[in-house]
Amino acid sequence: MLKMAKKLISVFLIISIVFSCLALNVQAVETEKGSSSDITYLYGDADNDNKITIGDATTIQMYLAGFQSLDEVSKHISDVDISGEVDINDVTLIQKFIAALIDEFPSGEYYTIGNTDWRTSTISYEIFVRSFCDSDGDGIGDFRGIASKASYLKDLNVGCVWLMPIHESPSYHGYDIIDYYSTNEDYGTIDDFKYMLDVLHQNDIKVLIDFVANHTSSQNQWFLDGLSNPDSPYADYYEFTDKPDSTSGWKYNGKYDKYYRGNFSEGMPDLNYKNKAVWTEMKNVAGYWLDTGVDGFRLDASMHIDPDWDMTQEWWQDFEIYVKSKNPEAFVVGENWITNPDPVASFFNCMDSSFDFPLQEQIMRLARGEQLDIVGFVNRELQLQKMYADTTPDVPKTSVMTTFLNNHDQTRTVSYLGSVEKAKLAAAIQLTLPGMPFIYYGEELGQQSNNNDPNRREPMDWYASAKGEGMCVLDKDFFGVPSQYTMANDGISLEEEINDENSIYNYYKKLTQLRTDYPILFSGNYSSIESKNLNCYTVTDENLPYGMFVSHNVTKNNIQLNTLYDFTDLLSGKSYKTGDTVTIAPYTTIVAKYDGMDKKFSLFKKIQNKDIHVTFNVTIPEKLPEGANVSIGTNLNGWNPADTDWFMKKIDDLHYQLTVNLDSTYVNEAMQYKYTVQIDGQNNAWAHTEGDANGNDISNRIYGLDSEDNVINDTVSSFLRM
Repeated sequence: MLKMAKKLISVFLIISIVFSCLALNVQAVETEKGSSSDITYLYGDADNDNKITIGDATTIQMYLAGFQSLDEVSKHISDVDISGEVDINDVTLIQKFIAALIDEFPSGEYYTIGNTDWRTSTISYEIFVRSFCDSDGDGIGDFRGIASKASYLKDLNVGCVWLMPIHESPSYHGYDIIDYYSTNEDYGTIDDFKYMLDVLHQNDIKVLIDFVANHTSSQNQWFLDGLSNPDSPYADYYEFTDKPDSTSGWKYNGKYDKYYRGNFSEGMPDLNYKNKAVWTEMKNVAGYWLDTGVDGFRLDASMHIDPDWDMTQEWWQDFEIYVKSKNPEAFVVGENWITNPDPVASFFNCMDSSFDFPLQEQIMRLARGEQLDIVGFVNRELQLQKMYADTTPDVPKTSVMTTFLNNHDQTRTVSYLGSVEKAKLAAAIQLTLPGMPFIYYGEELGQQSNNNDPNRREPMDWYASAKGEGMCVLDKDFFGVPSQYTMANDGISLEEEINDENSIYNYYKKLTQLRTDYPILFSGNYSSIESKNLNCYTVTDENLPYGMFVSHNVTKNNIQLNTLYDFTDLLSGKSYKTGDTVTIAPYTTIVAKYDGMDKKFSLFKKIQNKDIHVTFNVTIPEKLPEGANVSIGTNLNGWNPADTDWFMKKIDDLHYQLTVNLDSTYVNEAMQYKYTVQIDGQNNAWAHTEGDANGNDISNRIYGLDSEDNVINDTVSSFLRM
């Protein structure tokens, strides 16, 4: 017994020494090798406590038994035998290492992940403070309300929030600022703001605030002083004149008989950036809030600073340099609302990013069923953004694409696309593309709106009853309109969706967790894969041992394909073996992870079903003139009745027939069609379309295609203009 006890004490001493050495080694490696953009992990540290203990072996055993999950990094560092998967052999090696029976793992000692700059690896979330969460029962969202929802944001894998304007303002939206150094009293005091900052930062959530630099409120003291006193130092903060030129945007103040520039409204006078004192003033504003603790800014109307874009971008370059001198890790993203990629990309010469309105349009088109090369579009944009960023190497910036589906100025996604299914598809597209994705509050619940701005900004819907602790109220006396979409028991609230595994909320959680677990989706190399009806792309990184394959079904039909490899769909959790038939439902997405680089060109192959056959038999009312043909115009030939492949064969003077072979993907498709007569030399292929017995035009014929042979027997009453 004594021998055994001594042996155990010896083992425990060895383990204790190993623990101490490992802890010291990890610190040394992080100090010598680490940087703000690198994180070093210890191989075998499955429970992420920076040391190797029996807890790591237990964690892996729990994972293998299905009682615990491991994120992608934890799986990688748990695979100490570098077999490509976590298995019981890894547990055995860790136990041997603890007992000092082996000195090292086959994998080595450390695993380093580079490029962990938060600006290139974060999911962000836009919040209208007034509508998000109320902490004091007055129906108005506030800073402490946001702080109370830190765990909600963390559950959604949010790492950064953008707050719409937080300053004193006469409007409900806040984009006309009275005092840049204040907080809106409806939202709380500066101490409340700092409390919110502290809570969010403790939860690893960065905070951006809206920076409205283009204009102020007409109630701003700078404007009032400049308007009333020509000798005021603020008289040149704005453009005042007795005789406006012919350009647009001039507003008139009758009290002082002066005109001033106000491109957005008379209540929003434009600042004059030809005056460098304005540059200094606005940089001081930014400095104050950076000193307060914010992590950066969303630049409102950043393209409108001056009609001269060179001067506009010169100002933002100066601003970016100043911001980064205060905080090198700050983030600055502009609102440059243009749908042409080139001018949007040009702002990458003066800021970290610009909201990608061109890509937003492409995502919406794809989610509505258009066939387009979304990754090809993204890659062209990335090239443009890098080209412009490289023109100003002296401006410190972290160039990153910024994606979004909508914002406070736009119709909500479910309402715009017309269904929750298409909104989920749009989210899947956005969250599997590169860059920093922004989610507008309530999108994850499928909240709806009309085209009215206040209704686009309705309260976050926390409860089925639309009432309860933290719930905000859209006050018609302040917003100008009553709430139309925050309704009780409409199926759209966190309470109604949180336990529904098929809800859009839980789908968003899966997508954001996927993006968090697989950082390759932020900055990997994207390649398009040509595939009929599916929108497919791969994501690879030569520094990582895996790749991703993404397939979106943007059609209204099920698509069936055979697999070329074993894989697991990371969204549904379903696993497939080589040769299995996979059914991709309408408006859904499959995301597969594969090991190695050899499978990046395809995950599926087309099922070799027989083509379907459609035979048309038609009886016409009278014999056609010499040289005339009966043809068919249909959605299957692009409504082109002049397509000779759809000319019918004459059986006799009154009977015609055509058999066409169609791809099996047309099964269950609704075919629309009309019979026409084509005459040599006619200019209009639809001139002699079929009509009713009275010679009037008729609606399209509709036929649902089956997987069996289809035989269609029709009679035409008349052909128009014959």
